[in-house]
Amino acid sequence: MGQGKPVAFELNLCIMGVKGGASISETLKNERVTNVVTNGNDGEWTDVHDCDELLCEVMEEARRLGIPFSSEIESRVGINRRAATRFGCCKFQNGRFYIEVAETVAQGPEKSCREVLAHELLHTCPGCRNHGAKWKSYAARMNRAYGYEIQRVTTNASLGVQGIREPKYVLRCERCGVEIPRFRASALTRHPERYRCRCGGTLALRIGPGDS
Repeated sequence: MGQGKPVAFELNLCIMGVKGGASISETLKNERVTNVVTNGNDGEWTDVHDCDELLCEVMEEARRLGIPFSSEIESRVGINRRAATRFGCCKFQNGRFYIEVAETVAQGPEKSCREVLAHELLHTCPGCRNHGAKWKSYAARMNRAYGYEIQRVTTNASLGVQGIREPKYVLRCERCGVEIPRFRASALTRHPERYRCRCGGTLALRIGPGDS
């Protein structure tokens, strides 16, 4: 959610493969996972709000709907106290997915934290690295079933949090659906038709000055 580092989006959560038919919640709880705060440089970690438990519950919700999220997710949710431009992210590294949320999200309303975790969890589904048709269909399924408001791009106001800098512009690839946030005007935001996404698709300005 927002801009990413290494692989299109960033976050900090990994879930071990579920073993022997045990439920996801049982498997993760038995591992005695603990929420952690990172300074953004893989440095010091401290205990914080229980996002691991919320993630377990969100995963169970997705499982009940038949949403095919990955079984290779880190069992610990990272809480980034320095996050300034994103609410959460999902990173794929060394064969595993890592989910992370901003500290302001972890300390905000529970429903909002669940929505951010669900948003990132859906990125672990096959064909859902971006916000294309598959990702949107899974998000819509969870929204209908659980009253969530999982969106491709969200705001401080809609989540009931503060402190995250919101992009002034969001460009969208017409082919793969990936969204590119920008915080200031540039040649890209003024003339997106001159540029192409990595997939070769054309870009269009989805959110600009004056849009809500």
